Amino acid sequence: MPRLSVITPFYNVSELLFSACVDSILNQDFTDFEWIIVDDGSDEKSATMLDSYAARDERIHAYHCGNEGVSAARNSGLDVAVGDYFTFVDADDLVTPIFFSNSTEILDRTNADIAYGFLRRTGGNSILGVDAGDLREEVLTGNKLSLFQRGVLAGEKLPGLAEVKKYAPYPVAPKVYRRKVFSELRFRRGMPVGEDSLFNAMSLDIAQSIVLIPEHWYNYIIHRHSVSQAPALDKLLDQLAGFSAYIDEGSARGWNKSDVGMRYAHALVNVLSVLAKYTSIGEMRRFTKNALKLDAAAWLGDIDISNYELSPQFRLLATMIHHKRANAIVALMKAQPTVDVLKARVHRMLKN
Repeated sequence: MPRLSVITPFYNVSELLFSACVDSILNQDFTDFEWIIVDDGSDEKSATMLDSYAARDERIHAYHCGNEGVSAARNSGLDVAVGDYFTFVDADDLVTPIFFSNSTEILDRTNADIAYGFLRRTGGNSILGVDAGDLREEVLTGNKLSLFQRGVLAGEKLPGLAEVKKYAPYPVAPKVYRRKVFSELRFRRGMPVGEDSLFNAMSLDIAQSIVLIPEHWYNYIIHRHSVSQAPALDKLLDQLAGFSAYIDEGSARGWNKSDVGMRYAHALVNVLSVLAKYTSIGEMRRFTKNALKLDAAAWLGDIDISNYELSPQFRLLATMIHHKRANAIVALMKAQPTVDVLKARVHRMLKN
């Protein structure tokens, strides 16, 4: 049996991007793994390309399914995985050469249930990395683990807690899970977005210990496409509606309502940051008012701002979201691009 199962959902990925992903995985300094690639209903050209790569290495196993979404594809991979550990890699991302070897060695040594590493976001001319600073390897159990779970769910640092944001709380990469501990855990299907962080929060309900590793393991590639018009507002509202799954799970699992409310606040801010560039104030106001009426917004009133170490800017925004002040939220979001431009100009002036 392989030590590690690598699970990759695949849907119409270009060969240029996929070949880079393949190279990063097959060039690992750790070789005892299986790579499960689940084709989520790609077109014939992409499916044939996937099969050609699978034929090149016996560790690659390609499965072809109907188009049911990324959660269903990952669940299909979990159903057939046999490794001691499992991890997720998207078909257009890259992993660093030490990822598999270091994560499995540390899990063996610490007997932790999940290993968390660093993720770097790259796209266009920008690279958003993580500075380890004075962080060191740390095993979390008991109350520290409970606090970390709250931070992962809320997406914010709680006082006295490790810097959650440095360990990419929302995506499932780059994390490695002990399979026997999570044999029954699956992704929530039917969520357009947000399924990763829900899986992370549920996994931390099960884990008895996790280990935080301040090492760069994963490169998340941001693909920038030119956008000449606003995204479909109805589609974005449907995406936000899917966050009601957090309330369902939170009610069943006894999660802190403030943390769940903060998760929806982050989702709303992410959507509004896009709309601020392409829609009018009137359209944003109507959208925001509708978003604040969704079932997913039910716990916004339970947000306790004092729980989190927030920047002054986000503290103000979160306060307006907590009180469901749509007009104030939109005013702040519309002003943000201008503020960002001014900050960048000042930063360049100071450097020169």
